[in-house]
Amino acid sequence: MKSAHLLPIGLFFGYSIEPFVAGFLNNPNRTSDSAFPPTRNTGLPLNIFYSWPLAVSDNMMIQTLKNSTRVLEATFPGPQSLLPRYPNYCLADTPLSEMFGANIGRLKSIVQAADPGQTMMLAGGFKFWNATV
Repeated sequence: MKSAHLLPIGLFFGYSIEPFVAGFLNNPNRTSDSAFPPTRNTGLPLNIFYSWPLAVSDNMMIQTLKNSTRVLEATFPGPQSLLPRYPNYCLADTPLSEMFGANIGRLKSIVQAADPGQTMMLAGGFKFWNATV
């Protein structure tokens, strides 16, 4: 049997729906104009977590996770499907617009002012320096 035909062992699939108290995003006592979330709609954020032991499975597992996300979002149409992606849960190729919406320009300005030497471009994470608005 070729190793390409072996299924990875040690798989973990986790799905969490995180209901929040209605109106929690519209708190009148907010002390700042935060960049996230860019919309104050209500909904049910999804936390989808997959883990697998073999790097050879990366592309397959990431595509499976993306497909699963699309199916779940299509199953529950409405405001929850319009919620922004939570940055701490996102895959590396998630567009900034899906996380921060119209706030990308503001965040890009902050990054350029706070990090003119682009030091943080050397670190991991989402990059605002070259973000398109």
